[in-house]
Amino acid sequence: MATLQKAVVRSLPGEPNMIITLTVGGKQRNMDRPKDELLEKPLGRLQKSAAPQLDKKQQRLKGKPAAAATAANDGAAVPLFVGLHAGPSPAFPVLDAASVTNEEAWADGRLLRIGEQQYKVDLNPPLLDQVVLHGRPFVGIPLVPAVQLHFADESACQWQWQRQAPGGAWQPLPGATRRRYVPLPEDAGCLLRVQCTPGRHAWATEEAAAAAAAAAAAARGKQVQVVLGAAGWAQCGPVEVPPSPAAAAPRHELTQQATSPPLLRVVTYNILADQYAATETAKNVIFAHCPPQYLDPSYRRPLVLSELLGFNADVMCLQEVDEKMFSACLVPQLGEEGFQGVYTNKAGKAGLSVREGSATFFRTSRFTLAAQADLTLKRFFPAEPGDEAKYGSVFAAMLRSSPALQQALQRIATVAQLSLLAPVQAGDRPLCVLNTHLFYHYMAPHIRTMHVWVMLQEARQFIDQAMADSEVAAQLGGVCPSLLFCGDMNSDLNDGIPGAIELLAKGQLPADFWDWQYGAAFRWEKGEEAGGEDGEEQQAADAEPAAAAAVAAAAAAAAGIEQQQELVAGVELSSPFQLVAADGLRTPFTNHVKGYQGLLDYIWFDPAAMEVEREVPLQSLEQLGGYLPNQHFPSDHLPVVFDLRFRSADELDSAAQAAAAAAAAAAAAGNGNGHEAGPTPSTSGGGGSSSDGGVPGKGGDTTTRLLPAAMHHVGAAVEAAVRGEVLAVPTDTLYGLACCANSSPGVRHIYASKRRGDHKPLAIAVADVEDVQRYGEVQHLPDGLLEELLPGPVTLLLQRRPEAPLAAELNPGVSAIGIRIPAAPFIRAVCRQHRSALALTSANISGGTSSIEVAEFEDLWPACSIVFDGGQLDAGRSGSTIVDLSQPGSFCITRRGAGFARTMQLLQEKYQLRHVLVS
Repeated sequence: MATLQKAVVRSLPGEPNMIITLTVGGKQRNMDRPKDELLEKPLGRLQKSAAPQLDKKQQRLKGKPAAAATAANDGAAVPLFVGLHAGPSPAFPVLDAASVTNEEAWADGRLLRIGEQQYKVDLNPPLLDQVVLHGRPFVGIPLVPAVQLHFADESACQWQWQRQAPGGAWQPLPGATRRRYVPLPEDAGCLLRVQCTPGRHAWATEEAAAAAAAAAAAARGKQVQVVLGAAGWAQCGPVEVPPSPAAAAPRHELTQQATSPPLLRVVTYNILADQYAATETAKNVIFAHCPPQYLDPSYRRPLVLSELLGFNADVMCLQEVDEKMFSACLVPQLGEEGFQGVYTNKAGKAGLSVREGSATFFRTSRFTLAAQADLTLKRFFPAEPGDEAKYGSVFAAMLRSSPALQQALQRIATVAQLSLLAPVQAGDRPLCVLNTHLFYHYMAPHIRTMHVWVMLQEARQFIDQAMADSEVAAQLGGVCPSLLFCGDMNSDLNDGIPGAIELLAKGQLPADFWDWQYGAAFRWEKGEEAGGEDGEEQQAADAEPAAAAAVAAAAAAAAGIEQQQELVAGVELSSPFQLVAADGLRTPFTNHVKGYQGLLDYIWFDPAAMEVEREVPLQSLEQLGGYLPNQHFPSDHLPVVFDLRFRSADELDSAAQAAAAAAAAAAAAGNGNGHEAGPTPSTSGGGGSSSDGGVPGKGGDTTTRLLPAAMHHVGAAVEAAVRGEVLAVPTDTLYGLACCANSSPGVRHIYASKRRGDHKPLAIAVADVEDVQRYGEVQHLPDGLLEELLPGPVTLLLQRRPEAPLAAELNPGVSAIGIRIPAAPFIRAVCRQHRSALALTSANISGGTSSIEVAEFEDLWPACSIVFDGGQLDAGRSGSTIVDLSQPGSFCITRRGAGFARTMQLLQEKYQLRHVLVS
């Protein structure tokens, strides 16, 4: 009796064909047959394959006349029997091959007979399609192979790791029989390989599948039968020693222990998509500082994983995640550590290679996924004029006045994820996690604002719908989820508080907010199809905010169309959530590349439900060791990590009562503007820093706030300027007193505080070169001169424009106006967000010594609503160079100041202006 062999049949659900593999006549046969084909077809092929070969005489007679052919056939063997029985033995009837299809016939366990040879049909045994190790192996960084299985259970697969030393043989690693292996120091320099044998629990097959859960429970503590398939291998190496010191080592020292309720550790991290790091633009321009081997995905991926694992987070929001990175690396690696993840690819145009997006991972010992939704932002806006869209009416006026905006909104690939997490442990609360990566174009802050507003609206509806669903609400324990909003928002504070951040921090945004106007000039230029977030090669070049000059160009264009009466640059918006930034907007930067540094990555949360327990501080510039990415840091961003704490039920009740009392007080006050609500900086998000506070004024009840001159306090400065109050601010030369240049009370207050004669003019400060022409005559100046001199330690005397929006008390009877653009980001951001000039003079009593630190003018603090401390200034005490450019073709230096030498050289040598001495 011949040995029983196997006929392996692979029939994938949804596929039209099946593959039948068996050995016939000493050769392996792989037949790819349609499932709906009659059985007689493959059986006929098998019969032909198994038939004895004709000898030479029979071959010569084949094709001869009938008599000869009959003679040949007389010597030929009787045709082999080929049949498929309805059961596991010949006792079962043979199927009618002419009436049954392949899909019906090839059932598991049936007997196939080809002559004397018998085969057991093995339908869909555990199959390993692929096992792959992604990334280079490093000592101390876990390796978890990605597998592609069919008809197998990952938990039933068997693993064995082996090591091969240089020149040696492969040796099994003792005890290394799990999918996860962490290379040891003694593995350095060796090759590693892993064998995977696919397996399937016997109780998870055929009719038992319906009762798998019950069978699994019954099998606890008992031996469960496992069906195994053919093994496969993956190899990597040699094992390397990771760069030392590890990039995140100081931060990992603070996160060695995972949190437990009510604490929650949150990470948001733009990990830099492989497809952007590998472009020629990235290698030769943006990341030219980084040797190419450190941009290679096989090098970067393990370092990203090491960073993430070391934080022991509970929720991780990742951006710029390649689709392959998610499925082949993060899912298996983080899955072994107890995480579950969801992925949303960007919504690029069909045919474009946008294969990256956002991923949210959560620890399954803390949360389960109750619901999930993806937001494709372009779908919420009308594609063409007159089209219906969910939020088309909100922005109708903007879209009508700017067809370019309507077109751009349909070309942007921005998406967002909403993940509703139900708590598993006591002390946790349900969360709605919103994860996104906002579009970037230096002229399009308005699009980021619109997108953020839509995301907030959709998050509110998502939560409301969940609570209205009895099944989902039961999973949440009847507790309404609080919002956790994380991501790369591509909105830095370098030029002031942008609209998207203002909306999140304050919950509302006026229609005349300063950066609505920047977007008014936005046009998607020819050749920019690849730019922004549409996923082409140029995306890497445009991924981060441009330098101030580029922003200024946008402002100039905006100013040019501001006069058009039909233009609607912005609309008033409000948020359905009250959120705060975990860092209070105090983080100096999360992105650091050549030519740019800024805060782009944020964690926002509901302060009524949570509070900050601890920040895991970012590295300093010195610790980075240069621009990002580099040998130690795998991304151009830094991960933002915070420990939050869920408030207790008693705290929630107290917070609700306090909020109600505050609302009642505001309603009773009746002013609704919040200006009397206290000294908390308006855009601080999470409250002031440790150095923020009030300083009692001398000789009265006034309290002066002393705040750092940090970008998160720009909003506080702007609000004070709007109220006509006086500020003390650092410039690029001296400390100055400033107020709104169009505020009569403010200007009068400056003169009185300094005891300055009203015959002595005040200068004004503006944000950008394009603002100069709003206040002074510039038509006679050579092209490029203003851009060469400003910003910098120079005050330009120009003829004052009659219609300039300046207070009558500012230099009455004086035809000239002194205009400054200090090379100091804080005061420029205040001017920009204020959308008006600031009157500016040195912070000292008239005739006294100029100040280079705040302590030197402490006697003037009571005159200021806020004193902004920028530390000790290092430009000396000479102040700015004052140059009179009011006359065509000539200039006159009326004060030498800090910029004298360069100003003289530019005006005389480059622009050939005649130097007129002071008479």
